[in-house]
Amino acid sequence: MEDDPLSHIFNRELSDPDNVCTLELYFDDLPVFEREMGENRKEAHKEEVHTFLKRKCLRIYDFLMPNLTAFLWHGDAFHLQVMDTETKAAVQKETKRPKRTEEETETVPHLCCSLRVGEGVCDEWFLFFLTSRLTSTFPEITARLRDGDGEFLLIEAAHCIPSWLEPSTSENRIFIKEGSLRILLPTFPRPSPSPERPLLLSSLSYLRRDAQGRSIAKAAVQRLLQKRVGGFPKKAIQESSHRVNVVVPESVAALLHVFPHFVSVALNNLPPPSAAAIKAAAGRRKSLSSAGVGSLHSASPFSFSPLPSSPAEPQGGENKTNPTSSEVQQPPSVLRGERERAVLFPCRMTRLHYARLMNLHFRSPAEFSLTRWPFPEGVEKTEIERGRGREKGDGSAANPQLTLARSLGAKLCLGLHVGWGHMGSSAADAVDPGSLLWFDSSAEVFEG
Repeated sequence: MEDDPLSHIFNRELSDPDNVCTLELYFDDLPVFEREMGENRKEAHKEEVHTFLKRKCLRIYDFLMPNLTAFLWHGDAFHLQVMDTETKAAVQKETKRPKRTEEETETVPHLCCSLRVGEGVCDEWFLFFLTSRLTSTFPEITARLRDGDGEFLLIEAAHCIPSWLEPSTSENRIFIKEGSLRILLPTFPRPSPSPERPLLLSSLSYLRRDAQGRSIAKAAVQRLLQKRVGGFPKKAIQESSHRVNVVVPESVAALLHVFPHFVSVALNNLPPPSAAAIKAAAGRRKSLSSAGVGSLHSASPFSFSPLPSSPAEPQGGENKTNPTSSEVQQPPSVLRGERERAVLFPCRMTRLHYARLMNLHFRSPAEFSLTRWPFPEGVEKTEIERGRGREKGDGSAANPQLTLARSLGAKLCLGLHVGWGHMGSSAADAVDPGSLLWFDSSAEVFEG
């Protein structure tokens, strides 16, 4: 049976670099670099800048945290990182993406957040909402927000922006400062027949001196952008709080409760690769375990398959006073693969997550098939023996809602299993540990 055509539309949408939305935060009070510095002073300055940006990062997290923990991102979770010349060069080499401009060879140190948003347009606009509030509260911050299409804020206000402003002339001219969109006029850096592309450092310096607000975009543009985020943050949080019943192992339910954006990790690995690729990943996992790397078992912690029996205890009353590194680094109970009970869990996801999950059709490995996927404890007998009919040959029950919950749970676990098989030490590598935020529905959020 061939895959459903829709599955190719949804397949691995977050792996496309054009689906990345990038936020850059620059600071007016950044320690100044002086070209006449000696080598020792240059190194000390570099450390000073790094420490400065880390402190700013903590301050920003403290301000944004109530909203970050309440909102479920469709793709990646929000995560700031320090970006300087060395870091940016390493990122560009890893992603194999060209520099946006020649000028970027010398980077202005800043904080950066890159989110793979895929079809989650709401993620971009929630990020804009957070950026507006952030720059309103901290006037020393100048922000730049772009996606794979360029200046998406200008696209939203296309019929209100000046006619001279085009993709070729907007480079280093569009910023967010003090809660408003800033557009550097075509006469900057100097009057000319066609607008020149200013250097980033020059643009930041101009905005720092622009006390009169000459760069503020006209009111019609500001109104359009604020209208787009009207009702935020509550509206965005509500849209990301869809609850769907799924049947999963108890430990997986605990994992998804604490880290709901692992749903995105699962979906980014669906439809699964070929059986041969999954088998190869399992072999790699087994070799890593044998080598003591992470010492995770080769059996999947996201299925109901039991682990191989533990090695026999040492004979002769031997006392193992010096445990090996593999024993010390045993995975936590939430990631162990023992046979465990199935639970019916109200999984949190965005509406787009749910739509993708429902429209994914593929042939699952036997371990994750509906025939073998168990019923939640205490439900199997009550639902099947109520007189609506016996269990069908494909493992479905008379209750279609229960069948759907089992099917969706099996899909999620398969996606997590595939991601886990390709990771180095744990499935948590699929999401930056710094971005794993505990969801607290009682957290206060600031109003839009």
